[in-house]
Amino acid sequence: MPLDRFMIAPINSGMQKDQKPWLIPDDAFAELTNAFIFRGWVRKRLGSTLMNGYVASNISQLYSRLRIKVGTTAAGTGNLVATIMPGTAWKIGQIFSVGDTIFTAYQANGATYTTGAATATYNTATGSLVITGNTENPSTDVYFYPSTPVMGLVTYNALSVNNEPTIAFDTQFAYQYSGTAWARAGTAVWTGTDSQFFWATNWRGVYAQDFILFVTNFNATDKIKYWNATTWTDLNPVLNAGGTTLESARMIVAWKDRLICLNTLEKTGVTTSQFVSRARWCQNGTPLVTADINAWREDITGKGLFLDAAVKEQIISCAFIKDRLIVYFEKSTWELVSTGNNAMPFFWQRINQELGVESTFSAIPFDKVVVGMGMTGVHACNGANVDRVDQKIPYAVFNISNENNGPERVYGIRDYYTQMAYWAFPDDKFDSTYPNKVMVFNYLNGSWAFFEDSITCFGYYQGQPDATWESTGQTWEEYVETWDAASSQLAFR
Repeated sequence: MPLDRFMIAPINSGMQKDQKPWLIPDDAFAELTNAFIFRGWVRKRLGSTLMNGYVASNISQLYSRLRIKVGTTAAGTGNLVATIMPGTAWKIGQIFSVGDTIFTAYQANGATYTTGAATATYNTATGSLVITGNTENPSTDVYFYPSTPVMGLVTYNALSVNNEPTIAFDTQFAYQYSGTAWARAGTAVWTGTDSQFFWATNWRGVYAQDFILFVTNFNATDKIKYWNATTWTDLNPVLNAGGTTLESARMIVAWKDRLICLNTLEKTGVTTSQFVSRARWCQNGTPLVTADINAWREDITGKGLFLDAAVKEQIISCAFIKDRLIVYFEKSTWELVSTGNNAMPFFWQRINQELGVESTFSAIPFDKVVVGMGMTGVHACNGANVDRVDQKIPYAVFNISNENNGPERVYGIRDYYTQMAYWAFPDDKFDSTYPNKVMVFNYLNGSWAFFEDSITCFGYYQGQPDATWESTGQTWEEYVETWDAASSQLAFR
């Protein structure tokens, strides 16, 4: 029997696992890992690059990692004696750098590995650092790399138009990228775990023209904090005449000229209680008690107030569809509806009673739907109903590990340039604490794929400056974009 060839193009179906391989379409794949469907053809998975890759390769990692300046070596000897600033995670594996010399802690209290002639000792119980014999790097800044997981990458909306700075968080500190390297932003210290990620929202301060970034890691000890480009300040408002205070919230959003906290931690006396289905909001206007100490008072008409949904499920995530606030609970989906009435500004309305979201940072807003990772599928809410969008890979969501707070570690983002959505997650086949896979969704044609990668969270960054051949670290043959591609230009997100 003669053989014949036939073309399969364009390729749009992607991975499909809802049927046996011999039943799926000709352009579909029973497995699609480290590749994805892009505008009709199969493309290799996205790679990565260091944020300041044009620096000499042996130290370029230092400019890409979250770091804190801890001192400057002596002018003559290059020595340094310092104590790392207050923190809770002094540990083996942390590193220090002086110029291009790197010191790595490999024991609790003693010498470190070094890439140069200098020596250093580091005490992980006290944070004491001693560098000696560093004559090749006198009067040189010394940097500390905490080496804890990245727990947030958020955009701080300031005066620049579409060129906003990125604020990063690890478990303890906040950082801002200067265009060449990361540096600590402010002096605040957080105490959250490596599964308590940072939720952030931009809004106003005392005056409408202020630029304020509110963040929460849902840890009562750390409070809600806000950033004004200079200082971190606790937002810990009094809620009533009984002295109850707002300690934290799973999420905070700005809407209808109010700051709204969802799934709150509130303290009365010495007892902190969690109100899992509560929405609490401030007065119309500034939420800062420095401007109005009664801004959140529930017992003063026209100030703050709260409303609990009529369901004993935890609020997990939320996002906007146009001017509608969709709130995902564990097993149901609701809308917080605006009334326009200052006496009771909002009320709860249930959209779906059986499909919700299990991962706070999995919700990705689109123009017409909000897509999030639930315990029974990837769910999309259009404001009227909730449906699964992962019918081509119906069992994939059940492979997310429930060990080590696995659902809390699922993190999603939308890539506008490639028109894809990504979710990092820990696969239960490998019993991994941290995410080791990325679920990839082409929302134009509904195709799916997987990447093998370890990413704790996603965020946006606007490149500085224009790319050069030196900064790419690639040859002409290796470079996959056209030389005048938008992705290589200043401020490309």
